[in-house]
Amino acid sequence: MNHHSLLASAAINIGLAFIILSLFSILKKQPSLASIYYAHRLSHHHYIPFDSSFHRFLPSISWISKAYHVTEDDILQSHGLDALKYTCWVARWGKAIVKRTGLDPSVLDYDYDPQSTLQHQVFMSQGPTFCHDAIANNQTKSLARKIEDLRETSMTKKHKNKLPLLNFSQQTSSSKVDLLEEKLLALCHKIHQLQCKDMLKKKELPVAFVTFKSRSAAAVVAQLQQHTHPLLWVTELAPEPRDVSWRNLRVSYRVIPLYRLGVVIAASLLTIFFAIPVTAVQGIAKYEKLKKWFPPAMVVQLISSKLLRKRLSSIVTGYLPSVVLKGFIYIVPFAMFAMAKVSGYVSRSKEEIKACSMPS
Repeated sequence: MNHHSLLASAAINIGLAFIILSLFSILKKQPSLASIYYAHRLSHHHYIPFDSSFHRFLPSISWISKAYHVTEDDILQSHGLDALKYTCWVARWGKAIVKRTGLDPSVLDYDYDPQSTLQHQVFMSQGPTFCHDAIANNQTKSLARKIEDLRETSMTKKHKNKLPLLNFSQQTSSSKVDLLEEKLLALCHKIHQLQCKDMLKKKELPVAFVTFKSRSAAAVVAQLQQHTHPLLWVTELAPEPRDVSWRNLRVSYRVIPLYRLGVVIAASLLTIFFAIPVTAVQGIAKYEKLKKWFPPAMVVQLISSKLLRKRLSSIVTGYLPSVVLKGFIYIVPFAMFAMAKVSGYVSRSKEEIKACSMPS
């Protein structure tokens, strides 16, 4: 890559950085996105003022100067402990890059105790509803309405019409009512069977949630072996109800090690095969090789102006390889997260932790 391609790539990246920072300054001022940018303050019911004028749609750079004067206490109060730890982590590596010396241990003075945030209250699973049950309920309501309408029509005809010629029509209405009542009883019996079947399916789920009065009791029970066979009765700390992965609760504990072994093998293969696009990107850095790998790049040769052709070729060779490489890089987190979902973890937070700790 020559210096023209390098300058073109740097200019495009700097321009994209300015666009992203401008979008950040605009989106942060939108009230509809307050739950994303001010989640910690909203959780503590703090008032967040927003400008209702047209200025909230214009980018601003005032937040950049304010960011240099924010203290750690302000970050902890407005954005929480996670944001503070991330900021300290960035500052730590920033010092390592700038000074090229040993890391300062005073940067990370905050110790996060995960035991203080564990939730030991657990709840019973509410299984998914079945379509058959809902259909039967709708049919029952419809038949009940039809029976009531026929009864009202039959009673009205009996009081208004005394002629013997209407006896046949009244008998027909009565027979319809009897027939619909039989259908209603059959549907009620079907609903009862479906409910019993649903309850049996729920009982077949090999998971039990237990609530303890103290955290120490929950920790002791989670660490003790409850059965002579360690795979027949496995206990662990339960996640929060909103964090439970109900799909993985149905997976047998004996199969989970096989799932996790398969995930480790898949992650290792992904890491090995990721070297292919990296090698390809290094090979297409020159325009002559790029024409073989990416034929649409030959359009640059059709331009008559020699200076413009040279500039465009510099942009293509300087920026296109990085775009291809970033495209493959963006696929990796989604692939890791998809593999973590089939690992059999009972909480979504553990799935995210597993996706971040996979070999890459």
